[in-house]
Amino acid sequence: MASRPNKKRKRPLAPDHRPEPKPYRRGRREQVLSAGARRRCALLAAAAPVLLIGAALLGSNQDIGGYGYVPGIVLLITALVLVLFGGANGWLLIGATFCSIAVLAIPGPLLDAELMVHRGVRVETTVVAVHRSKGKHGPTYSCDLRRDDGVPLAHPALGTNDCYGSNDLGSHKEVMVDPGGWAGLDPADTDYSGLDLGIGALAGATVGYELFVWLAARRGQRRAAAGLD
Repeated sequence: MASRPNKKRKRPLAPDHRPEPKPYRRGRREQVLSAGARRRCALLAAAAPVLLIGAALLGSNQDIGGYGYVPGIVLLITALVLVLFGGANGWLLIGATFCSIAVLAIPGPLLDAELMVHRGVRVETTVVAVHRSKGKHGPTYSCDLRRDDGVPLAHPALGTNDCYGSNDLGSHKEVMVDPGGWAGLDPADTDYSGLDLGIGALAGATVGYELFVWLAARRGQRRAAAGLD
């Protein structure tokens, strides 16, 4: 059979010919964040300490209890994800994690101490009930108190560190009471001299967190400009 007259034949390739590699194109899932997106992540992450401190102060309210820290934990995780998207590497993320945990943990006890210093009242109480529960290293106890002057206590429970079991039942304890009911009971001999240290630690943790966010944002901008992951 005769070959088709109009069919073009390919020229043989030279022995030393090497095909040019096709340029690599990133898929949609592999696209790096743009400089603007990284900048927005860093700005949102930088605002996290204000929200974390607010959540911590809310969690220190005895009427709310530990549930007030739930939004704080969610905010902390969200902030760290934003720091990561902003351009953080491993050590920057670890530093931001430690600082943000400190920002969430310090304000609650600090507020309770401030309230006791400025408006706490020293009162005489009597232990009217002792509750026992199983702890990690043995039994733990909590005591219910009643003011000797008959005024009801907003939060009559005294924690494990100051209740020593059934032997305390009927004994008298002098405690510090917050008339507003925000803070719980403290023993009358509680030392509040570390307030300045606590304020300094909170300020240092906040500044450290913002420094790590700034370093992560700076790194993210450089990588975005270079088109790197």
